[in-house]
Order: sequence, then C-alpha cells, then structure tokens
Amino acid sequence: MNTAIFILLAIASLLLVKAETGDSEIFNLINLGQVEGKNYFYEQGVAGRNWTTAGKYCQESGMQLATIETQAQADFLKSKYSSDGFNYYYWTAARDAHLPREFTWNTTGTVPSEISGLTWSTYNDMEYQTCVMYYANSSPGLKLYPCDSTTSGVLCQT
Repeated sequence: MNTAIFILLAIASLLLVKAETGDSEIFNLINLGQVEGKNYFYEQGVAGRNWTTAGKYCQESGMQLATIETQAQADFLKSKYSSDGFNYYYWTAARDAHLPREFTWNTTGTVPSEISGLTWSTYNDMEYQTCVMYYANSSPGLKLYPCDSTTSGVLCQT
C-alpha cells in the first residue's frame, strides 16, 4: 500500500514539474478520419505557427504535414468542411522548389497535381519563399502564402 502511494506521489510530482517548466505542448489535434490509408488531423483554432513550426508541431505529435495527392483525398477533405469546425487555412507539406511557381510536397518531393475542385490562388505576386495552405471551405482551394506567415492552422497526416 505504501509503495503505491509513493509511486502516485512521484508521478504527480513529475507531472507538476513538467507543467511548471513548460516542457510539454498540448496537442490540440482533431481527427478528420481516414482516406486511402491516410489519417488527417487538423489543429483546433489558430495557434500562430509559420510553415516551419507547423511541420515541427506535426512531427512532435508523431505525424507530418499533410499532402493532398488524389481526387479521393481532396473530396474527403471537402466533405469534412464544417462552418463551426474545419473551416480555415491550414498549412500543408507543399512549398516552393526555389523556382518561380514550382512546388513540391516536402515529404515526398513530388509535384502537386491538378485536382478537380481545388482551385489555386495566391497572396500578392510572390515568386519565392512561398508555401501552400489548404483552404477548408464549401469551395476549397490551395493558396500560396509566405512561409513565415503565422495566419494559418495546421493539417497533419499519419
């Protein structure tokens, strides 16, 4: 009995120290479900992450920034749109390939393909240092945006 109490106190002390030092980040990811073997998750609310920190956030939670490579994946994400949930801009794994208007999925190195129902748009006329956000809406799209912008949520996958 005394051993059990000691163990509980030790665990509680460790949790308190971890909370006070800020060593842990609370992962606020919502599971959208699975399509073609991928599980998609999005971050509830906007935490002000740029593209690089969004990727680290996914990695720290055991995932990676999401790719949208097929029509089925695009249709799945569109079906998950909700005006009071999944409904904002979310970083994806796509970024510029250091050439004007050429992008690759950072995780696979492949070029994003044209997918019906996903329109491309841009923020101003940027040529470099741009990353791609998924716009969750009833008319979803992919938007080019400065990678250092902190106006986007995070879309992760397993």
